[in-house]
Amino acid sequence: LSENLKNQLDSLEQSTKQRLDALELFVQEYIVDTTYLDGLHENNYPNKLSTIFGYYFE
Repeated sequence: LSENLKNQLDSLEQSTKQRLDALELFVQEYIVDTTYLDGLHENNYPNKLSTIFGYYFE
């Protein structure tokens, strides 16, 4: 491949990775937030920190 095309592909790969990382973070935060809200409704989680521990260690 030409050097220019290689650079474009590398840039695209980096951009895609950054977007996937951002999407993964968004999904994790969404899961924690919805778990927290469900826990509030059921009186399971008194605060968001306990929700995070409950989500990751259950």
